[in-house]
Amino acid sequence: MSRNYFTAGPADIPAGFTKPSKRFKTRIALAMFGLLSFAFVYIYMMVWFATQSIVLFKLSDTGDSPFFYVVTGICFIVLAVFMFKSLLFFNKRSKIPHEEITRESEPELVDFIHQVADEIGAPKPKHIYLSDRVNACVFYDLSFLNLLLPTRKNLEVGLGLMNVLNVSEFKAILAHEFGHFSQRSMLFGRYVYVAQQVAFRIVNKRDALDKGLAVLSSIDIRIAWIGWILSIIVWAIRAFIEVLFSLVVISERALSREMEFHADRVAVSVTGSDPLVYALHKLRAADEGYHAGIDTLNHLIHKSQVSPDLYALQSNYIQHMRRILDDTDFGATPEGKSGQHRQVFRNALINPPEMWSTHPSDMDREKNAKSNYIASHLDVRSAMEIFKDPKNARERVTERLIRNAEIKQDLERVSDDDACALMNHETFEWAFLDPEYKGWYLNRSSMLHFKSSDELIEASLPGDLKQLFSALYTEEMKEKLDLHQELQEEIAMLKAAKEQVSTVENRKIVHRGKQIRRRKIPEILNELQVQELEVRGQIMDYERQLRTVHYTAAKHVAPDAARYYASIIRLLHYTEHSKKILQ
Repeated sequence: MSRNYFTAGPADIPAGFTKPSKRFKTRIALAMFGLLSFAFVYIYMMVWFATQSIVLFKLSDTGDSPFFYVVTGICFIVLAVFMFKSLLFFNKRSKIPHEEITRESEPELVDFIHQVADEIGAPKPKHIYLSDRVNACVFYDLSFLNLLLPTRKNLEVGLGLMNVLNVSEFKAILAHEFGHFSQRSMLFGRYVYVAQQVAFRIVNKRDALDKGLAVLSSIDIRIAWIGWILSIIVWAIRAFIEVLFSLVVISERALSREMEFHADRVAVSVTGSDPLVYALHKLRAADEGYHAGIDTLNHLIHKSQVSPDLYALQSNYIQHMRRILDDTDFGATPEGKSGQHRQVFRNALINPPEMWSTHPSDMDREKNAKSNYIASHLDVRSAMEIFKDPKNARERVTERLIRNAEIKQDLERVSDDDACALMNHETFEWAFLDPEYKGWYLNRSSMLHFKSSDELIEASLPGDLKQLFSALYTEEMKEKLDLHQELQEEIAMLKAAKEQVSTVENRKIVHRGKQIRRRKIPEILNELQVQELEVRGQIMDYERQLRTVHYTAAKHVAPDAARYYASIIRLLHYTEHSKKILQ
């Protein structure tokens, strides 16, 4: 008997809730103007080169210098071909090594996906692929012809995503992806992608034509000059096209944020405001658990063993991290956070998870989803239950992942319990991961900002030791530590973007969910570094207090215990600084 995994969306959707705003339409118009300008100039140059070659060949029959006209005409043909060949590309992304899901193999999953598309008014995907990743995306085979002829979309659904979401959250994710295609204005993304491929091929691709010019430029000087001139012209065209494409990038920069917010509102219209936010909240833990599971699989393979279920490892990681961080909401649907004024994301610095790394920040997306709050019933059943046989699906995808790695040796299959036990032993069986410490010693170097270990050991602290200990490992300092880590990551990413050579492909720089210009990076970096210095100072003050309390406690036990504790601090200080120097 078929189970019902599809629930109707909220009934109280305001009229015009998913209709693009005037601001959105204005940005679409500006973006289309930039795109059409690029297309017009590009095609005009290509046609001009071709027509000039015809004129020159005709002049060779009647002119006084036929050789000059023929050679020049050939040069113009080469330039026309150089531009035309970049239009002839085809990206067939469906060759990715994923399993295609059909109604015969997974009827309830296919029906669920199709019904979400129908409810939104989006076209059904041509193919549905099941991957191992924490991901869901709509993609399509694409060529220049798709500027005129539409192409049906394919859908990738990642098992690493479904393994952590419930049914309502999974529906919200699908609705967001389909939301990009529920309005005609969303076709702009296809046009931008085609233009980007053309510009990228012109600017960066080197093929037989470039090799031919290199050969022509290296032979006898009486002929080589033709290759030199053509090479200079080709370089100039490439530089001009890259600058010209900046018009498209600038206009698309203003539009993309609105496109993401609009897709989120489409999702809200069929699931309510909370499921999308809850899914966003879970994805960071899903990413961590997935990569930890991959690490454990690699460890097992080195021992000539293999785990049949990567996603048992993912779930195991999330469960243990929930305990270590003393955070019951880690990788789980947050409790008591439903409602317009109960925010899940309180920190604007939180960056999107991997699958939505180019989207606005989680906090901005939550505000957008709850700006007109819509309540709905939450289906808390696991999204994995939509599969005909969830365990088989997890093992099937894991087996394909390992097979694609082309492991040569024979591997011994171990049980899920044994694989999880290995993960726990290698990752979690450490004293510093005790939940009492609230992750204070997790993935950080506590000594790097102190010039001397003596700064961390005061003579003593006044007061009752029990009271001093009770003031340690507070939620406030945990939040400061999380903020400091986010600031450090943000500074590192912006520094990398600042040093990176700007090309057509990487011209877009996203900071806190907003696209920024490269010249703004130094100003933003300066602001972030001021924030980082302030938060670092607060953490250092707390670190001194923490170490001194423990040192004071050791002195109460015995002088030898205090000396031993001080020696450990000095060793740790020396080790962390030496490691930093060697890096």
